[in-house]
Order: sequence, then C-alpha cells, then structure tokens
Amino acid sequence: MRILDQYGVLEYLEAGYEPLHTQSAQWIMEDIDEYINKRKQ
Repeated sequence: MRILDQYGVLEYLEAGYEPLHTQSAQWIMEDIDEYINKRKQ
C-alpha cells in the first residue's frame, strides 16, 4: 500500500476505472508496473 500511495496508483485506478475494469488482472498489473516505472523517472 505504501508504494501504491507513494506513486498515486489508487488515484490512477480510480480515474481510469471505466476502461480498466474491462481488462484482465494481468494486464492491469502490467499497466500499474509501467505507471510506477514512469513516475520513478
């Protein structure tokens, strides 16, 4: 949870709920990984 909070992942998921909830769990996890990696830079 600390990492999700640190990088604003929960807000990202909330804002993108409509398109994200139609995707597979694996796709969402990969998307979150990519989102965090971009925010680290």
